[in-house]
Amino acid sequence: MTDLLASTLEHLEQLVSFDTRNPPRAIAAEGGIFDYLRAQLPGFQVEVIDHGAGAVS
Repeated sequence: MTDLLASTLEHLEQLVSFDTRNPPRAIAAEGGIFDYLRAQLPGFQVEVIDHGAGAVS
């Protein structure tokens, strides 16, 4: 297995481990998957808009 493939699979494992089912509309703009993405994308500005009632984009 190449280093790139191993790294990609590691990220995919992390991403699919987050519970993003909606409903129950319990996804928050802070924490969880969004904190993981911010940590993995240094130098990028990540903006999450909370539309209320558990809806974010």
